[in-house]
Amino acid sequence: AILGDPFTFLVKIQNQTQLLQEVKFSLADAQSFVLSGSHNDTVFVLPKSEYILNYKLVPLASGIQQLPRFTLTSERYSAGFQPSVTASTIYVFPSKPHFKVADVEDKRKESIVAE
Repeated sequence: AILGDPFTFLVKIQNQTQLLQEVKFSLADAQSFVLSGSHNDTVFVLPKSEYILNYKLVPLASGIQQLPRFTLTSERYSAGFQPSVTASTIYVFPSKPHFKVADVEDKRKESIVAE
């Protein structure tokens, strides 16, 4: 992500059962991001299908940042899910990075000539 540039944060909920699933979710506010989208809601996921939650996030700080905390609970099974801290971490660049790509072909020619 880049400081101040909005990016899309998607959460895919997959229902791998043969039953309709009622799922409650929440997305907590985070100090390092402004976000748009529903923070707390209940959705129904059809059998053998998926539901995608779509958010726009704008990073407010650079460096390694913790994404907004996402929790999910299946009403039918009273089972919860919360991603690990590692899976919820992102690096925010202070500005758009410019990477230099070395020309591999030129390097091979140099080493052949040097030998």
